[in-house]
Amino acid sequence: GRFNQGFTEELIQVMHESTDLQLFDWRAGVPSSFKSVDPREAARRSNIDTILEGTSRRSHNAVRVSVRLTRVEDGSVLWSNIYTSPIKDVVDLQEQIANKVAQAVNICQAGLPAQRRLAALRGLRALG
Repeated sequence: GRFNQGFTEELIQVMHESTDLQLFDWRAGVPSSFKSVDPREAARRSNIDTILEGTSRRSHNAVRVSVRLTRVEDGSVLWSNIYTSPIKDVVDLQEQIANKVAQAVNICQAGLPAQRRLAALRGLRALG
């Protein structure tokens, strides 16, 4: 829903400002003919090295966001984390989590040659 859209937009902005990744928003940056294909296969065909994706779950007064960075080549998880927080200020929460994710992804990608630093952002899916 709205939390996921807002978080995805915040994450794109933070990643753009704080990393040197070439970042593709899955909704717009991957050819539409690939969107019905397995994400790893579509990413492989698009010469994308990693996929950043996640889910969110919300209860009455808290949200849990699970995010992972996956290597396209072999499907290995390079990084994964779960963020759980009370919902007081949704925009602030989105910003806090996006900053933590961008920082972690930047560290994971640091060992790759510059020409291999490509990521597709699939955005969050709501669970439940």
